[in-house]
Amino acid sequence: MAEANCMKTHDILIDSKAALERLQNDNDLYREFLIMYHSDAPGLLEKLESSLNPQDIEKAEMAAHSLKSTSRTIGADYLGGIAAQIEAAIHDKNLEKAKDCLPLVKSQFGLVIGEIESIIR
Repeated sequence: MAEANCMKTHDILIDSKAALERLQNDNDLYREFLIMYHSDAPGLLEKLESSLNPQDIEKAEMAAHSLKSTSRTIGADYLGGIAAQIEAAIHDKNLEKAKDCLPLVKSQFGLVIGEIESIIR
């Protein structure tokens, strides 16, 4: 199975409580982060996917790193963990493992974006 080396699915999409604690319970700032993530993160995922080749390995690693950190900032820790696995695989020049994790990160990303849309309405 392609996703055998990746984390499995998880029930908690966004831990808003934990994210708010990291942001000193600033609801307005958290909302701004969610809105920025909603508009900017799809580009990170596209960049990651299109850069997973030996010629663009540095771009792919930066995209995975950014997806990891921004996901964790908004409380999408599980998605951030998958992105961390991809970042580590890219760092180790294991593009096959990174590519194996893409379906899971894309699936989880879609769920997170849907959750954000329900929060920021």
